[in-house]
Amino acid sequence: MYLIAFIHECSHVLAALIFKIKVLKIKFLPFGFEAQFDNFEQHKWYKQLIVVISGPLSFFITYFLLELFYTKGLFSYYGFQVANNSNLFVALFNIIPFYPLDGGRAVDIVVAAFFSEKKTRVIRYIVSLFALIGIGIVSIYLKQIPLLCYIFVMYVFQLITCKKDYIVFLLSRLYADKNRKVKLVDKDEIYRYRRCVKMTKNGIEDEPKIITKLLLRLKAGKKRLFK
Repeated sequence: MYLIAFIHECSHVLAALIFKIKVLKIKFLPFGFEAQFDNFEQHKWYKQLIVVISGPLSFFITYFLLELFYTKGLFSYYGFQVANNSNLFVALFNIIPFYPLDGGRAVDIVVAAFFSEKKTRVIRYIVSLFALIGIGIVSIYLKQIPLLCYIFVMYVFQLITCKKDYIVFLLSRLYADKNRKVKLVDKDEIYRYRRCVKMTKNGIEDEPKIITKLLLRLKAGKKRLFK
C-alpha cells in the first residue's frame, strides 16, 4: 500500500518538476505521503490542476508495473489481486472531492477561477462536508473506522484554522508575483488567479489596499470567513 502511495506522490513531484515548480519535501502520513511545493498557488491554475490530477493518474503506471511483476513471476495471483485492489483504492480514494485530497484540491482550483478566494474556501468546506458524509457511510459499511476518524479530524482541524489560513493567504498575496491579469471588482475581495483592482468614486484602490482593509476587518472581528 505504501509503495503504491509513494508512486502516487512521485507522480505529483514529476509533474511539478516538469513545470519547474520547486518541491520542498515529501511528508510521511498515517495513510500515505504528501508532497509540499514552494508557492504552489502562485503558479498558473492549469499547471496546479495537472500536478494535482497526476496523482490519481498514476494508477495506470502502477497497474502496468504490477502486471509486469506478475508476468515475471514476482507476484502470486493472490498477491497481484491484493496489490491491484490497493492500487484501485488509492486512486478512487484520492479523487473524492474532500480537501486536501486530490479530488478536493482539483475542485478548489477550478472553483477559484470563478469565485473570490473567500467564497472559494467556503465552497471548499461545504463540498468537503458532503464528501465526508459519503466517506463516513462507506467507511462504516466497510468497517474502516480508523480511516473515518482520521478524515473527520482533518475536517475539524480545517474548520478551526480556516480564518488563520485565510489571513496567511492574504498576507502572502502582499508579496506575491504582481504579473497577473487585472480583474476589476466591485467589493473588497481577492481572486486567486487575478490581481484585483477596485473602482471607487474616490479613485482606484489597488490590491494591497484591498488586502489591508480585509485584514483589518478580520483582526477587528467584524468579518468572519463563514459570514
